[in-house]
Amino acid sequence: MSAENSSDANPPGPGANAAAASANPAGSQANPPVLSRTEKVAAINAALARYDANFMDVTHTLTAGVYTRTGRVKAGQVIIGFKHRARNIFTLYRGSVAVWDADNGVRVINAPYSEITPPGRQRIGVVLSDIEGANIFETGAKNHEQAEAEMLFPFSMVDDAGEIIMQMSEKILSENSTKQKLESLAG
Repeated sequence: MSAENSSDANPPGPGANAAAASANPAGSQANPPVLSRTEKVAAINAALARYDANFMDVTHTLTAGVYTRTGRVKAGQVIIGFKHRARNIFTLYRGSVAVWDADNGVRVINAPYSEITPPGRQRIGVVLSDIEGANIFETGAKNHEQAEAEMLFPFSMVDDAGEIIMQMSEKILSENSTKQKLESLAG
């Protein structure tokens, strides 16, 4: 976008803050704009365009034909997982996460939890409390890089991720206990 078309091309002058203060003499903050659902989804999609799948603290263990990929994520993070090439065991050792996948829709998973994950599954999660979990794969790989290449497709964004996260937010906030957890995270 060129500067001529940008709303920042003509920044407010030195009197702008004084004018704003006189329009709001009590010094209270104006109400934040209320976004439509479409605007919220667009904002989520814009944030996801900068998503980095490498923020998770991951430990790799490879022994006797078994590859375990253990991840730890702090509360408040959005996780977009890799699509799995192979069936594996997913285990949540600690914490709580709202998760979406194409087979199950949106659900909240609390530790301890374990399930068999079919090939082709990819999840999106919103971490409600610090989590630690693992995917456990059978493999003939000799190192974790080879195991990951064998077990996981290259990272790709989920189609309609913004809409899915919006649906997750609505479900999370509709559950009172989860709403209280989110409010406590916010401070």
